[in-house]
Amino acid sequence: MTRKIRKNKRVTKGKLALSVILVFFVFMICFSYINQHSQTETISPEEYFEISGVVTGGEISGDGLRLGELYFNITAIKGDAHEVWINTAGVGGTEEQDIGTMVKGKPYWIELDFTQTDVGYYYIRSSQEGQFILELQITSLETWGTINIIVPPPH
Repeated sequence: MTRKIRKNKRVTKGKLALSVILVFFVFMICFSYINQHSQTETISPEEYFEISGVVTGGEISGDGLRLGELYFNITAIKGDAHEVWINTAGVGGTEEQDIGTMVKGKPYWIELDFTQTDVGYYYIRSSQEGQFILELQITSLETWGTINIIVPPPH
C-alpha cells in the first residue's frame, strides 16, 4: 500500500509541474498579445496635437509659396506630451526644435525660420485643392510621426 501512495504522489507532482508550465505559457501568450495590442494603438500626432494661429512670412511664386518664416500655436489635446521635438530639417530647416514637456490644453508658440537655410526659404507647391500644406515631423514619448499644417498665403 505504501508503494501505491508514493506512486500517486509522483503522478500528482508530475501533474502539478505540467499545470504550472501550462499556466506559465498561457500567461506569456496573453502578456505578449496585450503588449503588442497596446503598441499598435498609438495615437497619431494629428490626433494628439492641434495646430492653430498659423502666420507666414513669404511670397507666392508661380504655383507655390516661398516660405521664409512660419509661426503657429501647437497644443497637446489628448494629454500632457513629454520630450516633444519638431523636426524642420526634413523640410529645409536647419535644426530640430526642442519644446520639452507640453501641458494638456496649453498652447505653445512655435517660430520656424527658413531664411537661414542655403536658399533662404522653403518652397511649398500648391495642392490640387489650391492649399499650401507643410508636413512636419513631430516626436514625443506619447506619439510620433508627421503632422500637416495648412499654410495660409501671406498678405
